[in-house]
Amino acid sequence: MSHANSGSRTTLNKGASGLPTWSGITIVLAALLTGMLISIMNLDMGVPYLACFVVAGLAVALFTELRGLFLTVAMLPVSFAAVTILTSFIITRMMAADGTPMFNKTTIVTAVYPLAQYFLVLAAVTAGAIVIAVLRLKSHQRNSAKRAEEHTAQRRQEAEADRRNRETVTRARAVTGTPPDKTARAQDRAQVRRPVQEGDPDRRQTHERPSRAQRPRMDEDVYGNE
Repeated sequence: MSHANSGSRTTLNKGASGLPTWSGITIVLAALLTGMLISIMNLDMGVPYLACFVVAGLAVALFTELRGLFLTVAMLPVSFAAVTILTSFIITRMMAADGTPMFNKTTIVTAVYPLAQYFLVLAAVTAGAIVIAVLRLKSHQRNSAKRAEEHTAQRRQEAEADRRNRETVTRARAVTGTPPDKTARAQDRAQVRRPVQEGDPDRRQTHERPSRAQRPRMDEDVYGNE
Protein backbone atom coordinates (compact mmCIF):
# COMPACT_ATOMS: atom_id res chain seq x y z
CA MET A 1 0.00 0.00 0.00
CA SER A 2 2.88 2.34 0.76
CA HIS A 3 4.35 1.64 -2.68
CA ALA A 4 1.07 2.65 -4.30
CA ASN A 5 0.91 5.89 -2.33
CA SER A 6 4.49 6.81 -3.16
CA GLY A 7 3.85 6.02 -6.83
CA SER A 8 0.75 8.20 -6.89
CA ARG A 9 2.64 11.07 -5.23
CA THR A 10 5.39 10.77 -7.83
CA THR A 11 2.80 10.81 -10.59
CA LEU A 12 1.17 13.91 -9.13
CA ASN A 13 4.48 15.72 -9.00
CA LYS A 14 5.26 14.83 -12.58
CA GLY A 15 1.83 15.86 -13.82
CA ALA A 16 2.01 19.19 -12.01
CA SER A 17 5.08 20.39 -13.92
CA GLY A 18 4.97 23.65 -15.86
CA LEU A 19 5.92 27.29 -15.58
CA PRO A 20 6.56 28.46 -12.01
CA THR A 21 3.95 30.74 -10.46
CA TRP A 22 6.24 33.76 -10.40
CA SER A 23 7.07 33.16 -14.05
CA GLY A 24 3.40 33.26 -15.08
CA ILE A 25 2.77 36.52 -13.24
CA THR A 26 5.96 38.00 -14.71
CA ILE A 27 4.85 37.09 -18.23
CA VAL A 28 1.50 38.86 -17.76
CA LEU A 29 3.17 41.98 -16.37
CA ALA A 30 5.76 41.99 -19.17
CA ALA A 31 3.02 41.71 -21.79
CA LEU A 32 1.03 44.55 -20.21
CA LEU A 33 4.12 46.77 -19.99
CA THR A 34 4.87 46.05 -23.64
CA GLY A 35 1.33 47.06 -24.54
CA MET A 36 1.73 50.18 -22.40
CA LEU A 37 4.86 51.25 -24.29
CA ILE A 38 3.13 50.73 -27.63
CA SER A 39 0.11 52.71 -26.42
CA ILE A 40 2.28 55.58 -25.15
CA MET A 41 4.11 55.73 -28.47
CA ASN A 42 0.77 55.88 -30.32
CA LEU A 43 -0.93 58.02 -27.63
CA ASP A 44 -3.83 55.60 -27.77
CA MET A 45 -4.83 52.39 -26.00
CA GLY A 46 -6.11 50.12 -28.71
CA VAL A 47 -5.82 46.65 -30.17
CA PRO A 48 -2.08 46.09 -29.49
CA TYR A 49 -2.55 46.66 -25.78
CA LEU A 50 -5.53 44.30 -25.58
CA ALA A 51 -3.81 41.69 -27.77
CA CYS A 52 -0.81 41.56 -25.44
CA PHE A 53 -3.08 41.00 -22.46
CA VAL A 54 -5.24 38.35 -24.15
CA VAL A 55 -2.28 36.29 -25.40
CA ALA A 56 -0.42 36.49 -22.10
CA GLY A 57 -3.49 35.69 -19.98
CA LEU A 58 -4.44 32.57 -21.94
CA ALA A 59 -0.82 31.41 -22.28
CA VAL A 60 -0.12 31.45 -18.54
CA ALA A 61 -3.39 29.64 -17.89
CA LEU A 62 -2.26 26.89 -20.25
CA PHE A 63 1.35 26.48 -19.14
CA THR A 64 1.61 27.54 -15.49
CA GLU A 65 2.07 24.72 -12.98
CA LEU A 66 -1.14 23.46 -11.42
CA ARG A 67 -0.41 24.56 -7.88
CA GLY A 68 0.10 28.16 -9.06
CA LEU A 69 -2.95 28.44 -11.31
CA PHE A 70 -5.20 30.03 -8.70
CA LEU A 71 -2.78 32.84 -7.89
CA THR A 72 -1.94 33.41 -11.54
CA VAL A 73 -5.57 33.66 -12.63
CA ALA A 74 -6.43 35.85 -9.64
CA MET A 75 -3.64 38.25 -10.59
CA LEU A 76 -4.97 38.79 -14.13
CA PRO A 77 -7.67 41.40 -13.31
CA VAL A 78 -5.45 43.10 -10.72
CA SER A 79 -2.54 43.44 -13.13
CA PHE A 80 -4.77 44.58 -15.99
CA ALA A 81 -6.50 47.21 -13.86
CA ALA A 82 -3.26 48.65 -12.46
CA VAL A 83 -1.39 48.85 -15.77
CA THR A 84 -4.44 50.12 -17.68
CA ILE A 85 -5.04 53.00 -15.26
CA LEU A 86 -1.32 53.86 -15.25
CA THR A 87 -1.11 53.81 -19.06
CA SER A 88 -4.22 55.93 -19.46
CA PHE A 89 -2.95 58.41 -16.90
CA ILE A 90 0.40 58.79 -18.68
CA ILE A 91 -1.29 59.30 -22.05
CA THR A 92 -3.69 61.84 -20.54
CA ARG A 93 -0.82 63.81 -19.01
CA MET A 94 1.11 63.76 -22.28
CA MET A 95 -1.91 65.13 -24.15
CA ALA A 96 -2.87 67.68 -21.47
CA ALA A 97 -2.18 71.37 -21.96
CA ASP A 98 0.59 73.14 -20.09
CA GLY A 99 -0.35 74.26 -16.61
CA THR A 100 -3.04 71.61 -16.15
CA PRO A 101 -3.00 70.18 -12.61
CA MET A 102 -1.61 66.65 -12.43
CA PHE A 103 -4.43 65.30 -10.28
CA ASN A 104 -7.83 66.78 -10.96
CA LYS A 105 -11.26 65.34 -11.51
CA THR A 106 -10.97 65.26 -15.29
CA THR A 107 -7.59 63.53 -15.24
CA ILE A 108 -8.76 60.88 -12.79
CA VAL A 109 -11.96 60.15 -14.72
CA THR A 110 -10.06 59.98 -17.99
CA ALA A 111 -7.51 57.59 -16.50
CA VAL A 112 -10.16 55.24 -15.09
CA TYR A 113 -12.41 55.31 -18.15
CA PRO A 114 -10.42 52.71 -20.24
CA LEU A 115 -10.85 50.20 -17.42
CA ALA A 116 -14.61 50.43 -17.77
CA GLN A 117 -14.33 50.55 -21.55
CA TYR A 118 -12.35 47.29 -21.75
CA PHE A 119 -14.13 45.54 -18.88
CA LEU A 120 -15.71 42.99 -21.22
CA VAL A 121 -12.31 42.04 -22.58
CA LEU A 122 -10.98 41.66 -19.04
CA ALA A 123 -13.98 39.55 -18.02
CA ALA A 124 -13.69 37.33 -21.09
CA VAL A 125 -9.97 36.69 -20.63
CA THR A 126 -10.40 36.00 -16.90
CA ALA A 127 -13.30 33.63 -17.55
CA GLY A 128 -11.34 31.85 -20.27
CA ALA A 129 -8.37 31.45 -17.94
CA ILE A 130 -10.63 30.04 -15.22
CA VAL A 131 -12.15 27.53 -17.64
CA ILE A 132 -8.72 26.43 -18.83
CA ALA A 133 -7.49 26.07 -15.25
CA VAL A 134 -10.51 23.96 -14.22
CA LEU A 135 -10.16 21.70 -17.27
CA ARG A 136 -6.47 21.20 -16.58
CA LEU A 137 -7.12 20.31 -12.94
CA LYS A 138 -9.86 17.80 -13.82
CA SER A 139 -7.74 16.22 -16.54
CA HIS A 140 -4.82 15.91 -14.15
CA GLN A 141 -7.02 14.28 -11.50
CA ARG A 142 -8.37 11.75 -14.01
CA ASN A 143 -4.89 10.87 -15.24
CA SER A 144 -3.59 10.55 -11.70
CA ALA A 145 -6.45 8.25 -10.69
CA LYS A 146 -5.90 6.12 -13.79
CA ARG A 147 -2.18 5.78 -13.11
CA ALA A 148 -2.85 4.92 -9.47
CA GLU A 149 -5.28 2.17 -10.51
CA GLU A 150 -2.79 0.75 -13.00
CA HIS A 151 -0.06 0.75 -10.36
CA THR A 152 -2.34 -0.97 -7.84
CA ALA A 153 -3.34 -3.61 -10.40
CA GLN A 154 0.30 -4.27 -11.22
CA ARG A 155 1.14 -4.69 -7.54
CA ARG A 156 -1.74 -7.14 -7.14
CA GLN A 157 -0.54 -9.19 -10.11
CA GLU A 158 2.96 -9.36 -8.67
CA ALA A 159 1.62 -10.42 -5.27
CA GLU A 160 -0.56 -13.10 -6.89
CA ALA A 161 2.39 -14.43 -8.89
CA ASP A 162 4.51 -14.65 -5.73
CA ARG A 163 1.71 -16.50 -3.94
CA ARG A 164 1.40 -19.04 -6.77
CA ASN A 165 5.15 -19.59 -6.76
CA ARG A 166 5.14 -20.29 -3.03
CA GLU A 167 2.25 -22.73 -3.38
CA THR A 168 4.06 -24.56 -6.20
CA VAL A 169 7.23 -24.92 -4.13
CA THR A 170 5.23 -26.14 -1.12
CA ARG A 171 3.43 -28.79 -3.20
CA ALA A 172 6.70 -29.95 -4.72
CA ARG A 173 8.27 -30.41 -1.29
CA ALA A 174 5.18 -32.25 -0.07
CA VAL A 175 5.43 -34.71 -3.00
CA THR A 176 9.16 -35.42 -2.44
CA GLY A 177 8.63 -35.76 1.29
CA THR A 178 11.59 -33.53 2.17
CA PRO A 179 10.91 -31.01 4.92
CA PRO A 180 11.84 -27.47 3.97
CA ASP A 181 14.15 -26.99 6.98
CA LYS A 182 16.00 -30.27 6.29
CA THR A 183 16.55 -29.33 2.68
CA ALA A 184 17.92 -25.95 3.72
CA ARG A 185 20.32 -27.56 6.23
CA ALA A 186 21.54 -30.02 3.61
CA GLN A 187 22.23 -27.21 1.17
CA ASP A 188 24.13 -25.26 3.83
CA ARG A 189 26.32 -28.29 4.67
CA ALA A 190 27.01 -28.89 0.99
CA GLN A 191 28.18 -25.30 0.57
CA VAL A 192 30.43 -25.43 3.66
CA ARG A 193 32.13 -28.73 2.80
CA ARG A 194 34.91 -28.82 0.24
CA PRO A 195 37.33 -31.62 -0.77
CA VAL A 196 40.83 -31.70 0.71
CA GLN A 197 43.42 -30.67 -1.86
CA GLU A 198 46.76 -32.43 -2.22
CA GLY A 199 48.63 -29.18 -1.82
CA ASP A 200 46.97 -28.34 1.46
CA PRO A 201 49.06 -30.10 4.16
CA ASP A 202 47.23 -28.48 7.03
CA ARG A 203 43.87 -29.74 5.82
CA ARG A 204 45.33 -33.22 5.14
CA GLN A 205 46.90 -33.47 8.56
CA THR A 206 43.70 -32.31 10.23
CA HIS A 207 41.44 -34.81 8.47
CA GLU A 208 43.88 -37.77 8.32
CA ARG A 209 44.55 -39.78 11.48
CA PRO A 210 47.61 -42.00 11.86
CA SER A 211 46.97 -45.68 11.36
CA ARG A 212 47.46 -48.28 14.02
CA ALA A 213 50.67 -49.46 12.38
CA GLN A 214 52.17 -45.99 12.60
CA ARG A 215 51.30 -45.46 16.25
CA PRO A 216 54.19 -46.25 18.65
CA ARG A 217 53.55 -48.94 21.22
CA MET A 218 53.60 -47.92 24.84
CA ASP A 219 55.94 -50.80 25.85
CA GLU A 220 58.44 -49.81 23.17
CA ASP A 221 58.47 -46.27 24.49
CA VAL A 222 58.96 -47.44 28.06
CA TYR A 223 61.61 -50.11 27.54
CA GLY A 224 63.23 -48.41 24.66
CA ASN A 225 64.27 -45.54 26.83
CA GLU A 226 65.96 -47.92 29.22
